[in-house]
Amino acid sequence: MPNRARLPALRSRVRNRILLALPEHEFQNIYRHLAFVDLRQGTVLYSADNWIDYAYFMNSGMTSSVSVTAEGETVEDGTVGDEGLMGGPAALGENKIFCSGIVQIPGSAMRIGAQVLRSEFQKNAGFSKLLRDYMVGLRLQLGRSDECHDAHTLEQRLCRLLLMSQDCARSGSFPFTFEFLSHIARATREAVSSTLDDLHEAGLIYRRRGCIRIVDRAEVERRACGCSEYLRANIAGLVH
Repeated sequence: MPNRARLPALRSRVRNRILLALPEHEFQNIYRHLAFVDLRQGTVLYSADNWIDYAYFMNSGMTSSVSVTAEGETVEDGTVGDEGLMGGPAALGENKIFCSGIVQIPGSAMRIGAQVLRSEFQKNAGFSKLLRDYMVGLRLQLGRSDECHDAHTLEQRLCRLLLMSQDCARSGSFPFTFEFLSHIARATREAVSSTLDDLHEAGLIYRRRGCIRIVDRAEVERRACGCSEYLRANIAGLVH
């Protein structure tokens, strides 16, 4: 039986929207399997072509799925913050995965063993529905990213990404790498650097080595494409 005395203490540490959306009795079933872990930038949560040992309900920070095309090109398949789960395919029994999960902005997560996740997915109807709905949201995100690249300028895409990063970091400033930004924005490092320089010179951001602070959020929001709000609205509607 779960220790009810510990439940409020543990739940108070949870910021993940999937877990918080669970009915209390289903949260009680799963909480004893959760471990709070800190996530450092650059940590590889799982590697492509390997088995998933753990999945991560994100509390804060940002992670991304990274895959390599047949041509050898590195592609960021999407980002996950506190709305989601890294390693979700493990719930469906797909323990072997063909992309890597990497921490881009440090934060924390609630970690769960892949086999336990699969078991809870099969036993708990509410939990199962939340995860399925969330995975639908991820597919929408991937489809929208192609449309965003075709329809919006690099500045618009970068402004959207900077806003998402700040929200995930829950801080005025956040770390970044050119590799991550260029992969997500689907642009060269040189083009990303030039655009960031322009935003810096315009007084919208403050950029120093490996770190960005948004100075004028209202103007960055004005310049950003609306894809982030589209995606947030869809995921919020699925995971509520």
